[in-house]
Amino acid sequence: MKRFLFITMLIIPLAVSTAALAHGEEHSHFDFSRLIIPAGITTFIFMFLTLTLGLLIKKNRKIFFPWHRRLAFLTIAMAVIHVSLILLLH
Repeated sequence: MKRFLFITMLIIPLAVSTAALAHGEEHSHFDFSRLIIPAGITTFIFMFLTLTLGLLIKKNRKIFFPWHRRLAFLTIAMAVIHVSLILLLH
């Protein structure tokens, strides 16, 4: 169940941004370079959430530390995706 939540947290922002970008296109070709900005915004949001949970560890380590670690890995994964898109498409 934890893995499912972890993967869902990664996929939903990209799926929503992809649907928003693809809406209104007349042809079926999708330009993946349009995902660079949404991936960067998603990475920034995950980084902010990781920082927030890191600050909350002082209050309740048992609850916040596992989520802090999960979000840290998710942030790194999103950053790798973001940088890969930049390096491959620009």
